Amino acid sequence: MELVCGFSLVLVSLAGVYSGHSLRYYYTGVSGPGYGLPEFSIVGYLDDQQTELYTSDIGKVVPVAPWMKKERPEEWLSRTMTSKANEAIFRHELKVVMTRFHHMEGETQHIPGQ
Repeated sequence: MELVCGFSLVLVSLAGVYSGHSLRYYYTGVSGPGYGLPEFSIVGYLDDQQTELYTSDIGKVVPVAPWMKKERPEEWLSRTMTSKANEAIFRHELKVVMTRFHHMEGETQHIPGQ
């Protein structure tokens, strides 16, 4: 029996604790489109409540928590620009890793015996 893996998944977590609150961002990237996942996403949490979302499909940061929707439009534009820059860096680094391990975009890997 073969296990077929059609994409690479990379998950990075950034976290900080300030005055009893926790702020976390999860960065997720896949090496190729498909599987119902965006190629890149950032999800922000404050104290275990999702506050914002950025995906390569949407192309901008979207407030998720109702109280975050009250932020000024300039704040969301700034966060979007930062997220797009992070996406570009993430994609570049993913290509470097894939090249080093001789893995191509969308390539299917067969793992025998699984």
